[in-house]
Amino acid sequence: SHKMFNVSTCSDRRKFICQMPAFSQDKISVDNTIVAEEKVKIVKSESNELTAEFPCGKDPLFCPLKTSQGTVCYRLQNEPYYWEQAVEECDAQYQSDLTSLHSKEEVNFVYEMVMYFFVFLI
Repeated sequence: SHKMFNVSTCSDRRKFICQMPAFSQDKISVDNTIVAEEKVKIVKSESNELTAEFPCGKDPLFCPLKTSQGTVCYRLQNEPYYWEQAVEECDAQYQSDLTSLHSKEEVNFVYEMVMYFFVFLI
């Protein structure tokens, strides 16, 4: 079998990936104010504003994946952190969560994203 990821302990510092739901056309507009779905977090930075044109914001390091549940945005963090620090960093910097993969589609997408950035950054 082809192994894509290695298991390590939470006490190791590792690079990590943040994820957040993308902009959704399903959001309801009330008096020109967008009311987000409960699970969508509001991104405060104007450059990271989620729009139909930029569903993951304008940050070029956020990569969108369209799934049957909607579009999810992933962002690779190059600086290694401990697991708890990574959780806090995703929330503090991007109002997002540490990535949790639940399908082969997500695993393959994240693997390709990591390999692309690994080659690109060398």
